[in-house]
Amino acid sequence: MLARERTLGLSTVQNPLGLVYPVVFADGIHFPQEARDVQSRIDLSTWGIPFPQFKKTEEYQQFWALMRQVATQIAVHLSSIPPWSPGWPILTPPAAAPPQAPLPRL
Repeated sequence: MLARERTLGLSTVQNPLGLVYPVVFADGIHFPQEARDVQSRIDLSTWGIPFPQFKKTEEYQQFWALMRQVATQIAVHLSSIPPWSPGWPILTPPAAAPPQAPLPRL
């Protein structure tokens, strides 16, 4: 999708919207560099809580309000996305090696 953005001249200073809507939902630290370069759209990591009880908290109301904003932004953004083109580049990146966590010595 990033290659298609470059082809279309999107995600630039002159045309800041692109085909990718980056969201960080976990840490974002261990992302590949290319992903970290575009992850500035929205950080939802504060609300990355997988427990059902989360829905009963005040934070969930804040999360819900923010998700409504995100949905609105995406809906508006979709109206400016160019239609599919068979000439767009199709790239298959190599699989990244999983990050190595430091293990304590015994």
